[in-house]
Amino acid sequence: MAMFVRSGERVPVTLGEDTIYILPKMDLGTRNRLMDELAHIEQAPGSSTEPSMAFALGRYMTALAVANIVAWEGPAFEGMPCTEANIRLLDPDEPLVDMALDEIGKRNPLAKKSPKA
Repeated sequence: MAMFVRSGERVPVTLGEDTIYILPKMDLGTRNRLMDELAHIEQAPGSSTEPSMAFALGRYMTALAVANIVAWEGPAFEGMPCTEANIRLLDPDEPLVDMALDEIGKRNPLAKKSPKA
């Protein structure tokens, strides 16, 4: 079953008594949906005919967190269920949040590794 990303698995990222659980890896559909969040074609400002490429890194990073954070536990999360709305409220300067986002990035790099010859 190495050809498929298994759902239901989660990876703990822990700091002290608090843990954020993330997906081990995004599946193809999720990855492609998030890539659409990163770059899209839009009309150039003031032009009705010239399309331009737009990049939305902030929107992509938020979508990446929402798609990959599946649960959390610990005193820092008391009374805050793991919902999309609450994921959006996470403080990016908190070390545990930063660790979780870093781990998500490592497991789902934007650039693919080149195949070995």
